[in-house]
Amino acid sequence: MRTTLRSILIFLFLFSCGNQNRSDEYQCIFFDRSGSIYLTVKDKIIETKMSSSPLLNTYNIKEENSDKIIFGNDNTPIKYHTLSTFYKKSLKLREEWVGEGKTYIHQCEKLN
Repeated sequence: MRTTLRSILIFLFLFSCGNQNRSDEYQCIFFDRSGSIYLTVKDKIIETKMSSSPLLNTYNIKEENSDKIIFGNDNTPIKYHTLSTFYKKSLKLREEWVGEGKTYIHQCEKLN
């Protein structure tokens, strides 16, 4: 009886530890050092907030592997459409502004 109860408790502990919600926070400094983007990586979305604005933007994670996370929304006007990639190992955020034809690289640091 004790062995069964102990096994169940260990299983429940391991199960609960593996299903915690991800909430990794980063601060990414603009390439020109004029401000920053706060990035929160959750299970299926990424939230961003610029240091100069109270607005919180939410983007769907389109693809993720051990090296990078690609995120964005396809329903924005082309002028404001960005393709964003967060590189996990180098802690860099790459933003490609499609309407402008420009790409920006921001250095990030983990906050939590």
